[in-house]
Amino acid sequence: MMQGQSSKTSIGASAMALLASLYLVSCAGDPFTSDVGDASAEKPVDAAVDRPEDTLGDGEVVDGAVEGSADVIQEASESGAGDCDPLEQPPQAVYVSADKGSDTTGDGSASSPLGSVGKALAVALQKNLMLVVLDAGVYSESISLQNSHGGLTIIGGWKLDGNTWKRMCSPNARNDTVLASPLPVGLEAKYGSDAFTLRTLTVKATLTENAQPNAPGKSCYGIMVHGATLILEDVAVEACAGQSGGQATVTIDATSPNCTSLETNCSDGQSGNDRDPGVSAQQGKYLPHGYEPGNGQNGLPGVTGHNGTAGETKISDPVCIDQCRHPCANNSSCDTSASSKSSITVRGTCGCGGKGGSGGGGGRGGGGSFGIYAEGSNSIVKLIGSSVRALDGGDGTVGAPGTSGLPGTTGNPGEASCVLNCRYETTTYGCQCVQNKTETVQANAGGPGGDGKRGGNGGGGAGGPSITLLQLGGAKITWVATALSKSNGGKAGDSKAAAGMAQEQYIVP
Repeated sequence: MMQGQSSKTSIGASAMALLASLYLVSCAGDPFTSDVGDASAEKPVDAAVDRPEDTLGDGEVVDGAVEGSADVIQEASESGAGDCDPLEQPPQAVYVSADKGSDTTGDGSASSPLGSVGKALAVALQKNLMLVVLDAGVYSESISLQNSHGGLTIIGGWKLDGNTWKRMCSPNARNDTVLASPLPVGLEAKYGSDAFTLRTLTVKATLTENAQPNAPGKSCYGIMVHGATLILEDVAVEACAGQSGGQATVTIDATSPNCTSLETNCSDGQSGNDRDPGVSAQQGKYLPHGYEPGNGQNGLPGVTGHNGTAGETKISDPVCIDQCRHPCANNSSCDTSASSKSSITVRGTCGCGGKGGSGGGGGRGGGGSFGIYAEGSNSIVKLIGSSVRALDGGDGTVGAPGTSGLPGTTGNPGEASCVLNCRYETTTYGCQCVQNKTETVQANAGGPGGDGKRGGNGGGGAGGPSITLLQLGGAKITWVATALSKSNGGKAGDSKAAAGMAQEQYIVP
């Protein structure tokens, strides 16, 4: 489904000027779009729908406020993003300093800050405080905001100078306080009945290792939102690049030929068939827990050759003597009529069919890079004077090659010896009859087995997407004076696989 291009209406010059004065002062030096709530002129090619009314395009509605009206400007002004007083006194809050605080000795007061945001969230609950103030610095931890944190605000833009907390009012203040998650999710907001707010800071996700062989690439999310309301004011969000898929090394074994009882387990000696490559991957899936990369299908193993045609069967004629029996007759000759007699059957064996070649494993899909991934109809994200950036999607990988089949084997002739009569012999104890004349019975070999054929190559994996704002299942994202930046979609694993898309906004029903 094609996402519709919103029609543009003109905005009042006074409103635009006021918006610019409110936000361009406060944000971290990023180039902002002049449009309000419009992601990009480039629209998704499939799986997207027309933007709902609350996406906040020019002249559209958000919570009853029309962009360009006093309502929107008031919302922006009340956020505080454009108001910064360098003489502001530290508010009542839980305080955190990555460099000077301690989770062991600190109590969260301005004079004794904690050392981690995670500990501060727990202390804020204990003290029933709705504000966490962060000192400038890098916080290498993964943050998860739960329902119990509803109504909480986490704010940067402060610096602990000696024993004094000072407000930072530079345009780049948000760059000085960084939530740098060591995981591929920078921050997660889950199922909150009251809104969470982030202000004047940066959120980053990290993904450095490469995908394991035969594993799809992992995706990276600056922020994930599941059934919660999240407000971002003067916040920079950056997702790391998606992983490229792991190298495809697995093979799919062909059926082994049945090479037992080749006197009777014979066939027509036909060779097998080459198999086609596996199907290359199309776009991956957008699921509540995240993006599932598109993996190529495995190539089918080559068809094993049939066993060869049956060999010749011969039955001994005359009848063979199995055992010469006593006693000797008239002490001069053996009585062959008293001996054990039977016919023997001799068969040549057929050749065994050659085993088919292995199919190649499918190429793995690349992971995606998502600035904000919001899912569920209860998810609401409001961006005010912020920036969101998605880096490159991961590349898909080529499928593993199929292998050649094995040749069939040749059959073998059958052969057996046949005793035709008994011979008289004298012994110390009298006489005995022993086997005398023998004859060799031979049967011709069967036909050779058919050759096994080549397995198909694995299909290529799809490239991962680069999407700034992903809205899934009715999630709502609105933005004002916010820069949206996408990068490149990942490369396809082969010419038939899908390359990763690059979109600033993508809406999936």
